[in-house]
Amino acid sequence: MDVLFFSGIDGGGDSQWPVQADGLASSDRRLIFVDPNTLEGGPAEHAAHGLGLTPGDVHILGHSYGGITASLAADKAGPRIKSLTLFEPACMAISTDRPATKALLADMIPALDQALREGISDAELAIRMFDIKGQEADPDDPNLAQVGANFRAWGPMWTHPVDVSVYGRVPTLVVTGGWDVHFDEYADVIAGAGARHVVLTGFGHRPQDHPGANDLIEGHWRGVA
Repeated sequence: MDVLFFSGIDGGGDSQWPVQADGLASSDRRLIFVDPNTLEGGPAEHAAHGLGLTPGDVHILGHSYGGITASLAADKAGPRIKSLTLFEPACMAISTDRPATKALLADMIPALDQALREGISDAELAIRMFDIKGQEADPDDPNLAQVGANFRAWGPMWTHPVDVSVYGRVPTLVVTGGWDVHFDEYADVIAGAGARHVVLTGFGHRPQDHPGANDLIEGHWRGVA
């Protein structure tokens, strides 16, 4: 059984899934970590690329922006997909009618449109994006330029619609960190469509780093075997 991982806006491959890369490896499964930094296009193209790496049955996982990609891949995979696991998926397009998402978009859309018109650097774009969301970015973080470049290339999170019926058609687990109301809203819509929602606290936006994350994932896999 192959396992396909999609990373968030900062890209990277197995470096974004260190707990899973170490703890889920076994002789009877192949772990495939898609690095979107090396690819053209956005989530739809990345989803197609990832599916092209595995011809057989597959479990799919996604984190943050990669949750959009993972959802699109799950929708495309047909009967060979066995499960979908999403860690804090940034599927903003599915909850635009929810109050927190609506308020965030009212701030983000004009502010980021203005930032793009100003011709600022990729790193500055990333800083502004985090600032609008109420998150403080380290200006010395070497990943900021990549985050900004990916945002330009992939487009805003809210511009990628996902057919929420996929979360009922595919056995889906969505995991949040219990720290941000916006991710709670996205997860609430996903759970309402048929997914199981679990909260793992203490690791912020990266609940996949929680020491119980791998047991949760493997339990989800056993449940659909």
